[in-house]
Amino acid sequence: MESIILRFRDTEKDIDTIKEHINIIQTFGSVWWGWWKKSNEKNNIEILSKLKNQLKQKNEIVIGLFDRTTERYFTAKLLNLEYNFDKKIGSPDQAHTPEYYNTADLNCWFLISEIEQISMDKFSNIFDQIPTKTDTFYEIPYQEETNQDAIIIDSNYILHLSDIHFGLDYGFPFKNAPNNQTLIDRLSNYLNHKKRIKIGLVIVTGDITSRGDSNHLFGNGKKFLNDLCKALNLKTDHIILVPGNHDIPLKDANFQDYTHEDAYLSFLESFYGRKKELNGIEKVITKEDVVIDILRMNSVRLRTKEEMNFGYVGWDDYQQLINKFIDKKSNSIKIALMHHHLISVPIEEPIEVNYEYGSVSVTLDAGKIVEGLAENGFHLVLHGHQHIPSINKVSRGVLNNNDVVFTPDLYMASAGSAGAKMERLSGHLRDNSFSILRLDDKEIEIEAYQFNPSKEPVSFFKTKIKIN
Repeated sequence: MESIILRFRDTEKDIDTIKEHINIIQTFGSVWWGWWKKSNEKNNIEILSKLKNQLKQKNEIVIGLFDRTTERYFTAKLLNLEYNFDKKIGSPDQAHTPEYYNTADLNCWFLISEIEQISMDKFSNIFDQIPTKTDTFYEIPYQEETNQDAIIIDSNYILHLSDIHFGLDYGFPFKNAPNNQTLIDRLSNYLNHKKRIKIGLVIVTGDITSRGDSNHLFGNGKKFLNDLCKALNLKTDHIILVPGNHDIPLKDANFQDYTHEDAYLSFLESFYGRKKELNGIEKVITKEDVVIDILRMNSVRLRTKEEMNFGYVGWDDYQQLINKFIDKKSNSIKIALMHHHLISVPIEEPIEVNYEYGSVSVTLDAGKIVEGLAENGFHLVLHGHQHIPSINKVSRGVLNNNDVVFTPDLYMASAGSAGAKMERLSGHLRDNSFSILRLDDKEIEIEAYQFNPSKEPVSFFKTKIKIN
């Protein structure tokens, strides 16, 4: 081991993390930097012990600090460290710690000096690469997996579901009755027997449960997904998930250790049989050799405590992923997934009065996401959140000196709600819905269906997107 990299983000209002630490350095020559370890991260005790031993042999070690949100990269000199994972500890010296968190108890503190801002390229050269994962601590040299195993599917049909809402907002029975079928039977009977479509991949864009109730994630949610795999003869890897604002309990939001994400991360590990991050890229290849690059985005990310009921993605994290795993000049079909929408779906936006955490239907960094996806060659965004199936197209005018250059068209398709009860559905569509995508190397055909417990699916709309 040679060094470490620490990822940080400004989370306190009007507080610049780097400036606060530099001010202490200018006064005292060094500053204590606390490690806000996420609850699902490793303790890395072996790495910290090696660092401690290295510091005994030399006075300082150059480490990296970076914030993808603001695209800032720094080096600093590590002079000492203190850690305890049996019990959190306070700063070794509160006077040498920024006031906004000098009374915090953390597992590890680093004494650093000489914080220097550098370019992204120089940071990459010093530390070999910039990590794309969401951890806050990385050992250098750092090896990130770069060769993905493609998901092979034996059909060019994709089923898009969203907003199933097991729990208080769920509207389907759990046992069949005359003219009143379960959700799994409605879907499987129609796809397997009426439509006779072989689904190769299922995409679920969030809100498997209702109002942050993780009991329904592990209970009804996991059972439904397993039953769906069985009904459609799919493996778990053939189901791709992103979280919704009802899946992650934002009422318990914690900027320090992100414990509010733990239940959903555990659910992912339970379903897939291995750890899986909230975001990532999946490469899918159909039986007709159509290559699909799928970008999973977490729009239930915290920007500030005051804005937790809005959608937010943090685009810069995803640009790093795209640079590493997707060739934007390739002929692959590029699809992004998120829960919140990037442009409004209904004619007039409703406000969610029953669940204040995520009640406002806005994605704060929508403009940056649209520009970023378009510039990287993405064709389509699949989302949910508002319980109406829809298809939209957007192009943004970007300034180039005094000229305006429009980004390539980006399409956005909502699946509506597959399982919410009638009271949670839109006033102009009092039905549940799902979509089926048919892909080839020239176009994406999208057909949305409306249905409910007592009505089998019928077509709601059908359209085609040309692939350039």
